[in-house]
Amino acid sequence: MSHAGQLIQLTSEAGRTLIANLHRPSGQTLGGATVACGRAYHREKPLMQRAAQALAAAGLLTIRFDWGFFTDDREASPERRAEIAELDLVADHLRSQPGVTDLLLLGKSFGSVVSAHHANSHPDVKAVALLTPPIHAPGEPGKPWPGAEQLQAIDQPSLVICGGSDPWCNLTSLYRFCSQSRAAPRVVVVPGDHDLEDQGSSKSADSVDLAMAALATWTRRWFPGQVTEPSP
Repeated sequence: MSHAGQLIQLTSEAGRTLIANLHRPSGQTLGGATVACGRAYHREKPLMQRAAQALAAAGLLTIRFDWGFFTDDREASPERRAEIAELDLVADHLRSQPGVTDLLLLGKSFGSVVSAHHANSHPDVKAVALLTPPIHAPGEPGKPWPGAEQLQAIDQPSLVICGGSDPWCNLTSLYRFCSQSRAAPRVVVVPGDHDLEDQGSSKSADSVDLAMAALATWTRRWFPGQVTEPSP
C-alpha cells in the first residue's frame, strides 16, 4: 500500500458520496482512525496526508476524507449538521472493518469540533486528537468559537497540537481552556500558525515533523501492540 492510501467512496443512506483515502497498517490492525479536515482544507493537503500516515504507521486502519461541502463547492451546513452525519458515516464504516474494535478521531480545526461532537455522543471512541482546534475567534481570545464547548466536553483521552502563534488558539487562553475541560488533554505546542507554518522561517517542516512524532507517540500509548513501519 502506498503512502497515498487506497482511493475509496462512501455513500450515505441519503445518497451523498464522500471521497476518501484508506490507509492500511503494514502489520496488525490495532484499531481505526478518522482524519477530518478543516473548513478550508481538503484531504490531499500535506498535513492531512502526514496525519493519516502517522496513524497508519501506529497500527490504525485510517480514513482521511473530504467534507461533502468541499466536494460540492458549497458552504458548510448550519450547526455542522451535515458534517456530523458524514463523520458518523466514516466512523461506522471503520467500525464494520475486521480488527477494528476501538476508534481514534483526529480533526483539524473545524474537523476537531465535529470530531469532538462524535466522541461526545459515542462513548466507544477511545481517543481524540485535536489538531489546531479553534477555541476562539481569530485574534480575539475573549470571543469563544462556536462549538468550542464540544471540545471541553470530551471525556476520552485527548491530545491538542497547535502552533505557538495560532490566531485561533492563543496559548494563555488554551491553557485556561484545557484546565476547564472535563478531561484535561495533553498539549503539544510547536512553532507555527494555524497551519503549523512558521512564517518567515525555513523550518516549517520541522514543526510538522515534531507534531507528527508527538501524534504517533501518543497514539501508541492508547493503541499498544506490535506495529510494522510501512515500506517507502
